[in-house]
Amino acid sequence: MNCQFNGQNFWDGILGAIYQGRNVGTLQRFNTFSFHPVKNITTGEGGAVLTEDETIAKAIRSFRHHGIDFDFHSRGKKNSWEYDILTLGFNYRIPD
Repeated sequence: MNCQFNGQNFWDGILGAIYQGRNVGTLQRFNTFSFHPVKNITTGEGGAVLTEDETIAKAIRSFRHHGIDFDFHSRGKKNSWEYDILTLGFNYRIPD
């Protein structure tokens, strides 16, 4: 299904889909995959967003972590607990 969010086009439900001779996952700047329990690949609840655009990837990582701009490796090297909350976000990390 071709969808639009925030002015960006993306495809949903694309696993194995081909459109005009190309894999659907290669047509947009980012794509989503559902891991709902009724899917072939499942995490119980969850999904994934794939992109080669580092700006989009950074925004998605921040959004799924309460809007926090973070890099665990850099914070660990500084031995610092400080971080900035740049935008509204949610806890979209998959639980243990």
